[in-house]
Amino acid sequence: MNSYKLSIAYDGTNYYGFQKQKNKPTIQGKLEEALNILLDSYELNYSGRTDAGVHAKSQIVNIKTAFVLDSKKIKLQQTTSDAISSAASQVVKTVEAKAIFTYTRSGATAKRAARERPAVPIIGLSPDRLTARQLALIWG
Repeated sequence: MNSYKLSIAYDGTNYYGFQKQKNKPTIQGKLEEALNILLDSYELNYSGRTDAGVHAKSQIVNIKTAFVLDSKKIKLQQTTSDAISSAASQVVKTVEAKAIFTYTRSGATAKRAARERPAVPIIGLSPDRLTARQLALIWG
């Protein structure tokens, strides 16, 4: 068995705490939904729980699994904008969002979000008139 440490952060507003509860949305429930998609079998361990509506910045969980994580194949995010764009693309799938709105001065953030190829429109908002015009010309 391989053991992996995860540091997770979340907004607990719409959840009934971390620990799984029958017929109520919880962080552990959502985490296990994702793990069930990715892994055939695993053991999830955690050292703390949160109450309903509580947020976490760095809650540590441990996953034991036969899965081998090949660190050579992991593509690390290059910038904060890259990481946010990648996360936004995943959030769209999770919450079934209808669009991604991004604030951008130069247009780079909106273009970076487009590289993730989300299944929803990306709306780039800019205070710069030239950037807004350039973004209006970008399609697909």
